Amino acid sequence: MVSSWLMSNSEEQAHPDVTAMHCSLRGNRFMAVVIAALILLGFVALYNNNIEARPAPLSSTSTRRKPFETGFNFPQKLFAKECVGLDPSQFTVEKLTDIVSMWRSNVRSSRRCRELCEKFEDIYFLSIRHGQVELPDAFVPKVMKWLGNDEELLKELHHQPVVSVFNLYTHESTIFTPVRSKRPGSGDVSPDVDKYVEELNQKTQSDCDFCNYKRMTARSVFPRVESKLTASSSNAFVFEAFHGILFPRTHHPVKFTKEQFIDMMETTVKWFKTAYNEDRKFKYPHMMWDLLSKASASQPHPHVQVTLAPARHYGLMEHLKISAQQYAFDHDGRNYFTDLVEVHEALGLSAKVGRAVAIAYLTPKKENEVIVISRTANADFFLLFFYVVQAFFDQKLYAISSGTMYPTMDHFENPPPEDTPAMVRIISRGGATSPRADISSLELFGASNVYADPWKVIGEVRKSIAKRETRT
Repeated sequence: MVSSWLMSNSEEQAHPDVTAMHCSLRGNRFMAVVIAALILLGFVALYNNNIEARPAPLSSTSTRRKPFETGFNFPQKLFAKECVGLDPSQFTVEKLTDIVSMWRSNVRSSRRCRELCEKFEDIYFLSIRHGQVELPDAFVPKVMKWLGNDEELLKELHHQPVVSVFNLYTHESTIFTPVRSKRPGSGDVSPDVDKYVEELNQKTQSDCDFCNYKRMTARSVFPRVESKLTASSSNAFVFEAFHGILFPRTHHPVKFTKEQFIDMMETTVKWFKTAYNEDRKFKYPHMMWDLLSKASASQPHPHVQVTLAPARHYGLMEHLKISAQQYAFDHDGRNYFTDLVEVHEALGLSAKVGRAVAIAYLTPKKENEVIVISRTANADFFLLFFYVVQAFFDQKLYAISSGTMYPTMDHFENPPPEDTPAMVRIISRGGATSPRADISSLELFGASNVYADPWKVIGEVRKSIAKRETRT
């Protein structure tokens, strides 16, 4: 078509009729091109207007985020009375949609209730549905055995609540199904679990690599980072350029003291600083911890994995940071983590130690998830982390996994509001001796299915804090 527009003069002279026809077509085509160009310019203008209406790229946004805070003055008892009209003891995940519905109906009575409700709905979307189940007569005795011959539980089985919580910014989705906890093998803790852990400790101590770390573990490019209570090595099979392992000098999987734990955490910070000084392009710190083989730990000796990454935090953690940036852009610089903690605190899903706060998360990745948050990785942060771990151990939930995200190394101890606070997420991985896997295709490819009630989870954390704070 383009070639026909550009016919040579000789062709036009040889075929005058064709020449006239082409001139006519050129005129029509010229008009068509002009119209097409005008339409295109119209689309470009609409696109530019649409770009202006949408949030600017987060990397170039000028929105100033407010600092992370935890100093709220709206305790659950006051919130429950003023905003909901229920006793705090009635708060459960099954009643969450009712709680929020009553909360909405009371927003006109209190500015605080209204503002807090808006924050909740800025972050979360809730729904509830019920699954109807019919049991053949021959199947009832078996189900009753699973349910401990509890007639009330059998009635609940026929009409099962399913509470769905979706985080509008992080896109985390959790389906709470309390009745599913009654199915065979769900989160069961064997009465022999303590015996199992003790036997594991005795059987593995003599040939433990970490107990003989100077001979049996790899070294990094820099000297081992150590303390009186903590030793370190490089991972022999690294998944990052700077990838270390830190561990207490005692072998027992779960019988480490508060002093040992906090010393290990403080030594990880020393490791981060040492690795950062080797190459300052690597400034994004992470710490991962799995305990016992049920949680995929390679050795019974407790040990944490520490890495520094270039460019950004790892994917899920980076997504959380980007979500917080978008939230600030959409809400005049409000700090996502501040609002998240404030909402959980009002609902009675938080516990504090000094400058650190723990929340029983409303969109947990798996059972019993608790998030510990503080502006920096300070002593309160590590102490509350320890108390949460002990809350799991108090329930004989020894198989646990955690992931920690820290502020970037270039302002590790004084992060600006735009950076993330120090944050660790801890979950249980089921009974330490259970052969059943704790995740399924639903968790891998769909949404998290959880039966542990967040209000019960935070209750265990508070008990752990109260029990151990009185000893100090």
